[in-house]
Amino acid sequence: MKNRFVVLLGACLLSIYSIYSFNSTESLTSCIQAEGTISPKDEKMIQLLRMVDTLGLDEVKKLADDFLHPANASEISAKDGKFSMLQLQRFDPFVFARDHKADCQRRLQLAELTSEDKAQTGLTPEQAIERYKGKLPKWELKEISSKKFPRVFFAGEGANKTHMLPMNVTNNFGFDEASETENKGKYRWKIGDHLAYRYELLAYLGGGTYGEVLKARDHMLDKDVAIKVLNNYTSIAKHTMVEYNIISKINKAFPQSPFFIVNIENFKFRNHFCMVFELLGKTAYDVYETETFRKNTELFKSYVSDLLKGLVLIHSLDILHNDLKPDNLLTPLNQLENEPVMRIMDFGLSCVLGSSKNRCPSYYVQTRYYRSPEVMLAMNYTTQSDMWSMGVIIGEMFRGSEFIFGESESDQMASIMENIGLPPVPFIEKGVRKRIYYEGVHYKTEKGFQRRPYRKSIPKTLGLTSPKNDLFQDFLRRLLQWEPEKRMTAAEALNHPWLTGIEEDMKRIPVL
Repeated sequence: MKNRFVVLLGACLLSIYSIYSFNSTESLTSCIQAEGTISPKDEKMIQLLRMVDTLGLDEVKKLADDFLHPANASEISAKDGKFSMLQLQRFDPFVFARDHKADCQRRLQLAELTSEDKAQTGLTPEQAIERYKGKLPKWELKEISSKKFPRVFFAGEGANKTHMLPMNVTNNFGFDEASETENKGKYRWKIGDHLAYRYELLAYLGGGTYGEVLKARDHMLDKDVAIKVLNNYTSIAKHTMVEYNIISKINKAFPQSPFFIVNIENFKFRNHFCMVFELLGKTAYDVYETETFRKNTELFKSYVSDLLKGLVLIHSLDILHNDLKPDNLLTPLNQLENEPVMRIMDFGLSCVLGSSKNRCPSYYVQTRYYRSPEVMLAMNYTTQSDMWSMGVIIGEMFRGSEFIFGESESDQMASIMENIGLPPVPFIEKGVRKRIYYEGVHYKTEKGFQRRPYRKSIPKTLGLTSPKNDLFQDFLRRLLQWEPEKRMTAAEALNHPWLTGIEEDMKRIPVL
């Protein structure tokens, strides 16, 4: 009955909407109309906002429980693929309007990223051969004539190409770095050349063991993208499909999530699997080099909140990222209004707990500075290992430089003890690689410097001397616990009063 009353009331208010409307309502309506369809949920949202304009927030809240159910549900049913950003926040119609609008914008953005409505037609293989005869190597003309590529959009004419060597089977016919080098199996790309006769290679963005990321121009859709060209070396190539499997699992559960980079499409070219992603902007490292988060705490909290929301989602699927670090956290290139300011990318080291297909490696995961103690000691690890990485990253962002860092794994262990003290003995006893701990206790740098447990502390390292930083200090302390079961989960961290601003929320955080 209450629902019916609210809907009727919302309809009655349409006539005075033009007087009392506010920007969120107008812009949300515009976004929804741009999609071409208005769902029942969209209709409810617009009606609710109009009611808030007219009756006031407090009055509407009395009516809203049933009206928006299950949007104000307290539990996240992420494993069923059902997720609302509001399930991470208290019910607030204004917040709901912002997030619903962001969701609508994200749908439009994803549609544009994958749309072929404005696609160029390109050349048929026959047309391309005619056009590029004498301008491309004979082996490329033969590659085009094989019709593996139905259309040719860009051929890298005039580029300093890597040449095919028909007899060099070991190194993928000359397309890969030599097997005896540290870069074995990596594709020998050149600026100005192409991938799949569609993408023009513009710049190197980054890379690692499993492949390299290149900035490219998509000449079919006339836009810039990022392409990850995966390594072709046999022992590594077996692992390269992990990222594809993990991203597919995330996209299936959360198809419109704004917290992760968008994988637009994938293809295979010259025996290399290539993944095409949206082009993002600055890394978290770039951001904290230019931003002073000590002064801009609200922006800092928005970054942290976005990352934690992403972790809530993947952890609900038992996915561990396993390589959280500033370089794998990026801002959108063209940020939409109310869109999250930070996205998680690079799932190349990710795994799924209990999975045989995407099994978690024994211990060699995570970049050293962000590696959890249990990983260093070769213990069984869980999603809480990601939370340790988050603690280090957050401290680093606040400090504006490295937080806990060592020149080797033993020195990294010493650096942890230097900042948070000695680990519990039972915890060390569980470790397969106890030697890392003992080496850390006695470790000396090349210059003879030896770290000492408790020599520093988190407050001292980060300069958290003011009482106004007590909540932030508590927040970090609860992430940087030796024992993973004592660390906050991503969901618990989102409810910490440092982020919510509500001290009562401390009662919902487990006591250390």
